[in-house]
Amino acid sequence: MADGKLYRFVEEHYRGDVVYAYVLPNTVIGGLMPSRETIPISLIHPLRDRLSRALLEIGVVVPHENIKWRVKVNGIPLTREFRPHAVSPSGNKLFAKLVFDVTSILKTPESIRKRRVNVTFKTEGGEQILIEHIGLLAMFDTDEAVSDITYISGALSLKPGEETELGFKYYSDKGVLRGIIYMPSGAAEARIMVNDKEFYVSGLQGMDELVWKLEGLRDNNTLKVIHEATDTTYYPKEMRLSSIILLNQVYKEPVIEITGIDIPEKLESGGKIKVELTNSGETSPDKILLVLMSLGNVVTRKKVDNIEPGKSLSIELPVELPKGEYDLVLRVIWGKLSRTWFKDERIHLVIG
Repeated sequence: MADGKLYRFVEEHYRGDVVYAYVLPNTVIGGLMPSRETIPISLIHPLRDRLSRALLEIGVVVPHENIKWRVKVNGIPLTREFRPHAVSPSGNKLFAKLVFDVTSILKTPESIRKRRVNVTFKTEGGEQILIEHIGLLAMFDTDEAVSDITYISGALSLKPGEETELGFKYYSDKGVLRGIIYMPSGAAEARIMVNDKEFYVSGLQGMDELVWKLEGLRDNNTLKVIHEATDTTYYPKEMRLSSIILLNQVYKEPVIEITGIDIPEKLESGGKIKVELTNSGETSPDKILLVLMSLGNVVTRKKVDNIEPGKSLSIELPVELPKGEYDLVLRVIWGKLSRTWFKDERIHLVIG
């Protein structure tokens, strides 16, 4: 029988953008190791000042639950107590999961200015703590996106031959399923079933993220995880579930086209080519970058002013190359909220 617990922290149709960032540090603190460690999580979003909710999950392997520690987020104390939401066995140790609402911390002016979230751990005893998984779910209010999100977190262990099943609500017929899963051995095998869809896990050792695309989802769905019994013996025996995120996002999309390139027949080094960009999408991007590349190396890059839907913009791009003939790639990159797109155009230049 499965040991531990998974909790549904978010299950909603949300008018906004959702970002899930994570790290799998596999870092030991305490004992003979340093008793203090800071682990950063990247969180770059154009709407950082419109954060509506942020949940921080911490998954650690510990010898017992009587742990003395301190945790800070961006220098602000988060907890001095070790009170996990869920605990499950991992060999002769425990995998423990703690989830915190850090919205107020990340909405401070100091945190809004940062491009990452720093999580600092400090042990106050001799116990060794393995920091295995840190995840951050951030939700940003905007009319430019709609997100269907189911976020499940906790600690659940399955020995070979054991399985678990849980139901969850969902508000779209498709989505991307992301699972943070620990496999005890490369010989261990697992089967993931979502309604009538099956996915297999094998050849994986340690904790990692697995991603699957799903279609045909319903209002109410069933997720089943089976740790397959095999003839191989391994230790620890348990596979573990740490997090499950099912997400579908629909954006108002900007579409940037390269609609014109003016290249002189012969260009002097340092000369300029003219590029016309047009936004044929339904909204304006948060950022646009124009890059000229030779054999994968950047020759020139230039930030471009915003382009409203249905509008065009002409940009002069300097080219600093020695004399010769070049086959180059002109790339336009643009972003909206947490998504990024790009398009390439191949061009030939003669530098004289």
